[in-house]
Amino acid sequence: MHPNRRDLVRGIAGIAAVIAAVALPGAVARAETSGRQLGSGAAWSNYRDGSTTVRASWMVEHERGGVQAFNQALAENHCSDCATTAVAFQVVLVSEVDGPIDARNEAFSSNVGCERCDSAAFAFQFVVASPRDFRLSLAGWRELLDTGAEVRALEQRDEPPGALETEIHALADRVETVLGAELRFDDELRVRRSVPAS
Repeated sequence: MHPNRRDLVRGIAGIAAVIAAVALPGAVARAETSGRQLGSGAAWSNYRDGSTTVRASWMVEHERGGVQAFNQALAENHCSDCATTAVAFQVVLVSEVDGPIDARNEAFSSNVGCERCDSAAFAFQFVVASPRDFRLSLAGWRELLDTGAEVRALEQRDEPPGALETEIHALADRVETVLGAELRFDDELRVRRSVPAS
């Protein structure tokens, strides 16, 4: 059984201000959850007037048992005539699940004391979990590799958030499509796509 759009929880990280890929610590601790901690994110505070910056992060992990997964996009402007975009993608595949899975996805953006500033934060987290073993096909891994390269390449763009938003969502849709078509498993699967609204 492959996941379909109806099985997915979709969310989008808030639009405000961010710019520099920073690996966030994976300390998402809840007492009832055990498993490897996975943390990823993009964060930036912009203080440079007249600047346009994009920061992006990409993580794909395949684990067994249980995980604590945290993904975050943070954007903050303290400048005038500036634009900042933060984009964080996290894909977590968990097979042979033997306990709860703690997955958190957050996006936050803000403009502080700035004029004519534009900022946005986009956080996309995809969590796939099954009590049985499963794998992603070779074609699926290649597609995710290519998508990750495109996500990271966003940092080379000198464009404001509004010019990138459609492309960012298209990249998220591509990940969703790959997970829907290229997973190989025998058991029913839970798939969640999370993009928080701020």
